Amino acid sequence: MAAVFGGFFFYEKHRQKKEKEETLPSAQEFLRVEDIRYNTICLGDGEYRAAIECGSINYFLLSMNEQYAIEQSFSRYIAGLTRNVQFQIQTRQVDMRWAITQIRGNSQKQNNAVLQGYADNLAKFLEDWSAQRSTLIRKNYIVVSSKNEKPEEAYGELNRLAQTTIDALSRMGVKCKVLNTQELLDVLYVSQNKERASYAPGPSKAEELGYMSLLVEGNNQSR
Repeated sequence: MAAVFGGFFFYEKHRQKKEKEETLPSAQEFLRVEDIRYNTICLGDGEYRAAIECGSINYFLLSMNEQYAIEQSFSRYIAGLTRNVQFQIQTRQVDMRWAITQIRGNSQKQNNAVLQGYADNLAKFLEDWSAQRSTLIRKNYIVVSSKNEKPEEAYGELNRLAQTTIDALSRMGVKCKVLNTQELLDVLYVSQNKERASYAPGPSKAEELGYMSLLVEGNNQSR
């Protein structure tokens, strides 16, 4: 009886696990992202998003007149919006290993002993720095939206909204750019993988590694 009960129990657990895996939704449903193309995030139901990466200015080092001018320019930009926009700040941990590897590689190519020693010291400093503390960078984004059943018209509207935003912020001294398809994929990847985003492969590799699938299976290969 114990053997029969045990066998039935393991069979039932295996069946439930298999049914759960079969009904597991894709990441596209989970994230509400149908596709990313033409520098645009397609959410379905005629909704589209484009993102603008924004630089920064040191507001408190400006004079009172300069601060006032920036506030007025930003107020005019907000008042002139015809669509909702979202402001997003993303903090990323910088992986210094790529820089250290590059410095050591360039050091080996140097014929000058002084430059080689300087490169080795710099690589060692970066190794010690990254071992003691985290290096973080902040990315600022403005997301513009469009709702249109015709994709071509939505793309055109997003381009106009993005250009209006870039022009307005440029007058304040803020450098901006529209994110391309790969950069949008990178932003989404980082937002969903905050703990290991700095060690992840580049955005061009994310999709082929299964980023758009919620369940990813791998094959074990013995060597």
